[in-house]
Amino acid sequence: MKQSNKKDALIFLGPTFLTYVLFLYIPILFCFYLAFTKYDIISASEFVGLKNFTRLFTYSRTPKIYANTLKLVVMLVTMHTVFGLFLALLVRSLAHGTQHVFRFLYYFPCILTTASVAIAWRYIFNKDLGIINYFLSQVGVDAIPWLNDPFWVYGTIAIFSLWKFAGNAFLYFYIGLGNIPITYYEAARIDGANPFTVFKHITFPLLTPTIFFVVLNLFIASSQIFDEPFFLTGGGPGDATRTLNLYIYETAYREFNFGYSSAIAISLFVLLAVFTLIQLNVSKKWVNYDY
Repeated sequence: MKQSNKKDALIFLGPTFLTYVLFLYIPILFCFYLAFTKYDIISASEFVGLKNFTRLFTYSRTPKIYANTLKLVVMLVTMHTVFGLFLALLVRSLAHGTQHVFRFLYYFPCILTTASVAIAWRYIFNKDLGIINYFLSQVGVDAIPWLNDPFWVYGTIAIFSLWKFAGNAFLYFYIGLGNIPITYYEAARIDGANPFTVFKHITFPLLTPTIFFVVLNLFIASSQIFDEPFFLTGGGPGDATRTLNLYIYETAYREFNFGYSSAIAISLFVLLAVFTLIQLNVSKKWVNYDY
């Protein structure tokens, strides 16, 4: 590369690189530092070694919070992947002009602010005044405590999450389906293959890179789930829907224990890194990049 080209590259890349350093890398390093300290903003930080991590792994609420997070990860990753793929296949089967309408409708909730729509959904799920329980009462079903019962709150979060965020998975699958060469489908039709056979032997194998991308992104996002339990249930009832990210927020900004909250964040970072590496290695056995 010529010297002038190097200078041009540095001019264009410099601001972005500086932004990453200031707002990503430095805060991450500072978080690692705080994890070994006792810090509450008011007083100077005090080095405490591994006390924060010891508290994390011996605290009675920790297993419950990790289990909540894992439960939501399994549930949301599965539901978003299956539902997003179903929507994409459905829209792809429509006339080309109609596809634009449904693409807009399915993705539109994703661009709405979570806080604003969560307020509306809290009213929808209200046990006494909610519209869902109203319609259930019309067919003789008792009111369901959507937001107050440990059994029902996961269904509540799942419904809201699907409505709000399923458009992301749908859009990725929609694009992935469009990248599959149409010649494969034409050859299958000539051979008389039925829709199930086409999906099994053409669509699914050639869509595996997209499926892997969607699952990996959903896994990372669901592991850091915050909006749904924060706005809908507040982590309740009790600790029923309290997740790691919500616990980090509460520890840092309600208890002002930034050292301990940083230790929790580090544990989440390590778990995400380990499971991501596992998924990357496992993907080599089932993801097909050979078109």
